[in-house]
Amino acid sequence: ARGALAAQLSLALPMRFFVARRTVGAGVSSLFGRVLLSASLVGSATFLAVLPLSLALVLGVTSSVCASMIIYILPALVDLKFRVDDPLIPRSLRLAGSAVSLLVGLFVMIGGLAGNFLGIAVGGR
Repeated sequence: ARGALAAQLSLALPMRFFVARRTVGAGVSSLFGRVLLSASLVGSATFLAVLPLSLALVLGVTSSVCASMIIYILPALVDLKFRVDDPLIPRSLRLAGSAVSLLVGLFVMIGGLAGNFLGIAVGGR
């Protein structure tokens, strides 16, 4: 198990940091800028990893953000951005639906984060 964990950390994490660096610093082209951005990413990840947080809080916050983004927020933002006309649904109704989905997603995310940070969303207590 330790060997598999060491292999995963050695092979997968550099790929994740590469993707994160490309996403966050798309306009950074100099070697110094890329090294500085990589060091910032690794340093911030290390800082967050050493904080004495419970696993329930970490998973709850991650779930609150990711679930609301995937289910509600990102589809609404894509629909509002591209505004593809659909012959079956009137444009105003579709925009209203996307706006409602966006607002519901923000409500769910903020509520989930508040519940996790206040300790009321953690079961088994």
